[in-house]
Amino acid sequence: MNYQQLDAIADAYIPLLGLLVLGFIARQILNKQYRTAARFSLQTLVSVALVYALMALDNYFLIWPTVSLDYSTHTALSLALVMLLTQGSTFQVHWQVALGVSFLAYAILMLYQQYHTIADIVSTAFILVPSLFIINRKLVSKDPNWEHCSAKPYKSS
Repeated sequence: MNYQQLDAIADAYIPLLGLLVLGFIARQILNKQYRTAARFSLQTLVSVALVYALMALDNYFLIWPTVSLDYSTHTALSLALVMLLTQGSTFQVHWQVALGVSFLAYAILMLYQQYHTIADIVSTAFILVPSLFIINRKLVSKDPNWEHCSAKPYKSS
């Protein structure tokens, strides 16, 4: 495969993850799990907002360039979406593993295409992952219906 073909694959990865997120939300709505869909939508919005807030902070304060690195928005957004899908979805374990492997393959592709260095990817993930984990756990733990997004419809008492 040539550079352009690999570039097209890389360009399709984050939109594909976005479609999976939207599909998960739609599935919850179709199963009448409105609170779960709302909670997952909120998680998605907060996670994506964090990705772009960090980018804005880096652009303003030049945090990564100060140490000769680059904040990897590719890494941040794809990792945020993969974490959402693996932490809050009904995907079976083999699909969750596949999502994790897909992220690693994407990271390798970013390195191969020279979008970012390994230090860019690791430093971005190092800052982002703890924040995303805390946000996701805080939002999930407050939803009594979450129960790993079971396929049962929510019934209020």
